[in-house]
Amino acid sequence: MKNRTIVLLVLIIAGTQCTSKKNENPENTSISEEQTLSSVLLGEWRNLSMEVNIKSFNQGTGDTIVVVAEGDWENTLKIQPIRTTFQDNGVYRSAYWSLADTLLMEKVGKWSVSGGDSLEMIEDGVSTMYFTEIDGDRVIFSATLDWDGDGELDDHYSGTQQKQ
Repeated sequence: MKNRTIVLLVLIIAGTQCTSKKNENPENTSISEEQTLSSVLLGEWRNLSMEVNIKSFNQGTGDTIVVVAEGDWENTLKIQPIRTTFQDNGVYRSAYWSLADTLLMEKVGKWSVSGGDSLEMIEDGVSTMYFTEIDGDRVIFSATLDWDGDGELDDHYSGTQQKQ
């Protein structure tokens, strides 16, 4: 079971390391004219759920879907929801905590917004673009990316986070 948890954690981290394409389907964006995505994102966010559709996982013949339902993050991944803090200096930090409150790892990178709804996150020199949908204190990040590291931008990621 521990190996399964480590594999899932590696998949989560690998997914944030891949270049992605922008989703062109804006819906439910509830940022007022006075607000910008940059100002809304400032502060701490925690993962609620995610779904990753992996095409031909590891160049296999079948597709794989990884689903973490809202309210089931700890049971499915055996870690606390990832805590990502967006700072006004363009730096973000994502902290991964065990169920026993031990910091497992922390990822640090740069972030910026373009086009009003696209979030670019750069970590270790790798850029990832996410289309965002804001609904109150929640944001959905969507991207088409190379989640499984097979060299193809053919995997779809969608994850929901809530502002703390």
